[in-house]
Amino acid sequence: MATYGGSSFKNSGYSNGGSVPVEMDLCFPWILDVFQLTAFDFYKVIERFIKAEPSLSKDIVKHLERCEHLIMETIVWRGLH
Repeated sequence: MATYGGSSFKNSGYSNGGSVPVEMDLCFPWILDVFQLTAFDFYKVIERFIKAEPSLSKDIVKHLERCEHLIMETIVWRGLH
């Protein structure tokens, strides 16, 4: 994530407050498609991952926290219609 996430890393891959995706191949939620994960399954491991890896930079931790918020605010609800 740190290697490829560049600008998307700082804004969770979304511009305009999370409503419009940034045009990048590796923006969140790309990882859900790559690993065929549901948003909720990914959400369940984010906090554990942060706690288990104390060497993560502050930028990475902030990015993962933004991903958590994005999942709970919008992504997890998409499949419930």
